Amino acid sequence: MQVLDNAEHPDGRDPRTSAGSCYALYAPARDVTQPVGLFNRARIVVRGPHVEHWLNGEKIVEYERGSPDWEARVKASKFAQLPAHGRTPRGRIALQDHGDRASYRNIRIRPLAGGARP
Repeated sequence: MQVLDNAEHPDGRDPRTSAGSCYALYAPARDVTQPVGLFNRARIVVRGPHVEHWLNGEKIVEYERGSPDWEARVKASKFAQLPAHGRTPRGRIALQDHGDRASYRNIRIRPLAGGARP
């Protein structure tokens, strides 16, 4: 999930790389970001291959990892040469900033009630 200030970062100009997007693959349905300087509330929900991106209480992106649509988008993206991109059921969380200032708070990772592990 892309996290940045759309108003202050060049990636915010392209919906596919704007805040809340599945970077370069799925654009958010709409921009629901807070003004620059305020925290956004982000949530990523994953149940098996189904993924939802929520920003400030609104679902803005939804996709199925491994679906024909997902595979076509990855193949047409800069991730095409990364065979494991988005395909591993478990992994690590990475927070990156590419040299820009970034602030995070209250990060939690937890299993969903009733959710089956892949």
